[in-house]
Amino acid sequence: YTSRAALDTSAATKGDWNMADDHPLHVLLIEDDEADAFVVGAHLSEPAVESYRLTVAPTLAAAAPILAASPPPDVVLLDLGLPDGRGAENVSVLRSVSDAVPIVVITGADDEALAYACIDAGAQDFLWKGELRATSLRRAIRHAVTRHRESAERIGLERQLREALTKALGGFVPIC
Repeated sequence: YTSRAALDTSAATKGDWNMADDHPLHVLLIEDDEADAFVVGAHLSEPAVESYRLTVAPTLAAAAPILAASPPPDVVLLDLGLPDGRGAENVSVLRSVSDAVPIVVITGADDEALAYACIDAGAQDFLWKGELRATSLRRAIRHAVTRHRESAERIGLERQLREALTKALGGFVPIC
């Protein structure tokens, strides 16, 4: 275990849902517990349709430069009990650093109110460590990346439509 461990499982065959090119999905795990990081790494290394490259950061501060990198990770797996942050506020902190990466919360707290608070703060999904399985983790990653990509595409199309309408109507766009 290191603060930036890499696990490349690219030997597995991937679907085309996540990337146009042929490289593993980059997963940033923000987790300070070595045993939990090992479990996530083991789940992502199991044979599957997708392949993953795992980077582990033990704190929000250690994750910030990874999120700011170009290209950023494809998805973040976030623990809520970190040395430099607790609870749904961790999601808000990450959103302030980057809103370009989907977040899946993975925590030991089996708390439905906390799960909703994390979703409200911008997380795509919430998984309880006590019930974490390889299939549920991979499915949550897939869904988070897909929803995030579709949302970005929708926002881009809406912006293009507004610009086209503004141009076509000479700067006047009726509000309906």
